[in-house]
Amino acid sequence: MKFLAVCIFLIFALVAVQAHPGRGGFYGGGRGGGAGGAVASANANAVARSDGYGPASASASANAEANASG
Repeated sequence: MKFLAVCIFLIFALVAVQAHPGRGGFYGGGRGGGAGGAVASANANAVARSDGYGPASASASANAEANASG
């Protein structure tokens, strides 16, 4: 269960980094650029099951999407 929690945390961290990749722009000729907007969404599901009759089972799924324009 701890492994699944760590995986989900890392996925959220990846989405956050991808959503804010850094500032881009055009610097020259007296013109300065700025950073564009960013959109991020993440979904994560984790299920763990353990009973007394067999081995424990766990499954996890995650979807992440990040769009940035600058």
